Amino acid sequence: MLSRVLIQFHVIAFAALLLAGLPSVAGSAPTDLEVYENEFDRYFDARDYERALSAGQKVLDLARNDRGINSGMEALGHNLVGTVYQEQGQFSLAKQHFRQLLKIAE
Repeated sequence: MLSRVLIQFHVIAFAALLLAGLPSVAGSAPTDLEVYENEFDRYFDARDYERALSAGQKVLDLARNDRGINSGMEALGHNLVGTVYQEQGQFSLAKQHFRQLLKIAE
C-alpha cells in the first residue's frame, strides 16, 4: 500500500517537475548537470542504484550551486534521488525528496 502511494506521489511530483520549467539546452554542448543526468539514467537503467544515487546527488548539488535553490534543475535532482530511494524501498527518504520537488514547483 505504501509503495503504491509513493508511486502516485512520484507521478504527481514528476508532473510538478515539468511545470517547474526546466531550461531547454537543445543543440548546445552538454553541461555538467546533463552529463550527470545521463550518467544517472545509465546506472538506473542497469539497476546500479548506488551509482545512480551518487549521480543524482551530483545533479542536485550542482543545481543548487550553479542555478540556485529552488531552480528547475534542483527539482530534477530531487526527482532523481527520490526515485532511487523509492526503488531501494527507502520510502521515507523518497518522500522527503518528492516533497522538496513539490515545494519548488509551487
